[in-house]
Amino acid sequence: MIAMRESRLEVDGETYVVRELTAGEDGDVLEAATEWDMRGKPRVRVGRLNLGMVAASLKEWSLKDGEGKPLPVNETSVRGLPRHVFYRLLEEVSKLNELSARERNF
Repeated sequence: MIAMRESRLEVDGETYVVRELTAGEDGDVLEAATEWDMRGKPRVRVGRLNLGMVAASLKEWSLKDGEGKPLPVNETSVRGLPRHVFYRLLEEVSKLNELSARERNF
């Protein structure tokens, strides 16, 4: 199996591990964020795209619920993150999933 790039972040005393998306995950996230108008023209909902990218890229975190149990890593939990934490994670996820010039021109 090919090793996926990962990054560990500390934000407000919590640990987050994000990883590079697979090709399938990338396609699924983009498809879920795309709407089609009546003329068949696609429109990407950027907020949905960003949320999907972060949720799919999160491998683990140290967050706990009100009872001290590990908070599940899923889109619902990601929606509850403070904005500054979400955007820090999005920044790191974007770096991990950025295409090189060679990859973009393939």
